[in-house]
Amino acid sequence: MPAASLILGLLAFFCTVGGMLMTMVPFLGSALSFGAPILSLFGLVMGGVSMSRAQRMGDSSGLATAGLVVNIITFVLSLGIALTCGMCNACFTSAAMNPQQWQQYQPPIPPPSTPYSPTTPTAPPITSTTAPPPSPAMNNDAICEEARACCLVFADQDATFCDSSLDAARTGPDPSAACRQMMEGWASGLRAMGRDVPASCTPTLRTAPAANTMQVCTDHCTTSHDGECDDGRAGSMTDICPLGSDCTDCGPVDVPIPTPTGICTDTCATSRDGECDDGRPGAHTDFCASGTDCSDCGPA
Repeated sequence: MPAASLILGLLAFFCTVGGMLMTMVPFLGSALSFGAPILSLFGLVMGGVSMSRAQRMGDSSGLATAGLVVNIITFVLSLGIALTCGMCNACFTSAAMNPQQWQQYQPPIPPPSTPYSPTTPTAPPITSTTAPPPSPAMNNDAICEEARACCLVFADQDATFCDSSLDAARTGPDPSAACRQMMEGWASGLRAMGRDVPASCTPTLRTAPAANTMQVCTDHCTTSHDGECDDGRAGSMTDICPLGSDCTDCGPVDVPIPTPTGICTDTCATSRDGECDDGRPGAHTDFCASGTDCSDCGPA
């Protein structure tokens, strides 16, 4: 029995070491870690009984004492390993048995937003009418649209970034102020990077046109949405497009209501192509004389 006590103590010691090394191995690590203190506990009982019997019979108790000491030391070590490495291995074992309960939560991935792709729609004939005063909601949305054009220049045409930023601004209590603040921040960022600040980064307030004027705001210019104002107004980069036809980059413009001339012909070489080319404010181009592209522009 003394020899069995010593053998159990040594076996418990090796189980303790094995449980520590096999922490990451499901099942095996737990069996070694929790089995070591049980073996050493049996070894303690057998060592105590052997020592008591040897003292009663007057025999040598050296082997029983050695077994008792080894089991005491092993029990203390194995209990610590069981409470640390053994518990960790129990978690690994549980994860291996029920993997779905331990999977990390993955939030749903939103569908990708449609990239902004400017197109040139076929506009109805431009008529000389005085626009009604815009409502506050329209005014706020117009300012946020100007801010979007500024953001596209700042973010190198990253429409996803700009749309997400402006959507957050539109949901606030004062969308107009939030969009203006963002626009000013993007303009400051462009200046800090040494880049030109386009006219679209200058907040403008859209108000009702003055008497005998009409507000023109189209993107018929072939270079619209490029961050540069090209409709020839004061401060614009170029004058390659008719006035008011580069609204995203330049902003709206008030022009005098032209006096009707009654000219309405289709002698323009590009008439009936769905684009107004007679050079009036907001037209696509100024290839033709006023009133000579009547099907696309309306009477002059």
